[in-house]
Amino acid sequence: MATVKQPEFCIRQYAPQDQEGVNAVFIDGCEFYRDSFPSHVQEHWTEFIQEGLDGDLSRILSAYIAPGGNFWVVTTPENSVHKVVGIVGLEDKGDGVGELRRMAVSSAFRRHGLGRRLVNELETWAKDHGFTKIFLMNGGPKEDARAFYRAIGYQDVGMKVVSVEPHVEVFQLAKQL
Repeated sequence: MATVKQPEFCIRQYAPQDQEGVNAVFIDGCEFYRDSFPSHVQEHWTEFIQEGLDGDLSRILSAYIAPGGNFWVVTTPENSVHKVVGIVGLEDKGDGVGELRRMAVSSAFRRHGLGRRLVNELETWAKDHGFTKIFLMNGGPKEDARAFYRAIGYQDVGMKVVSVEPHVEVFQLAKQL
C-alpha cells in the first residue's frame, strides 16, 4: 500500500520576494467567493481585486509591518521553490486594536488547517506585541467564512453597508485576546 505524503507548510513573515505569490493567493481567494455575491456586485469584481492589488497589497511593508502590524505567508516546497499558498495581515489600528485583513488560502490547499494556523500565528504575535483586540470585516454572503471565525472565538459585533451602488454589506467580528 502506497503512503501519501502530506505537504509541508511553513508560516513566516512576508518578504518582498513573496509578492507574486501573495497576489496569486489574493486573486484565488477573491475568485473563490465571486459567485456567492449578487450579480450587481460581481460586475465590479475585477475592480475590487485590482484595488487590493494596487492598494495595501502593493505596499505590504509600509501598510502593515512598518506601522506596527505584520503580514504572514504560508509556503510549501514546490520544485525547489517555496510557493506561497496562504496569506494574512494584521493592521495596527492603535490603542491595542488590530484588524485581521487579507486572509486567504489557495484553493488547492484548503482543508489542511492553514486558516487556523495563520490566525493562531497572528493572534500569538499580536498578544506578544501588546494587542488586546482583533477585529475583521467579512463580506455579506460569506457565511462559511464567518462560521470559521466564530469557531475560533470571534463574535459578531455588527453589520454595515460599505457601498450603496453596488449594494455591499460587511459584517464585523471581533475577539478579545
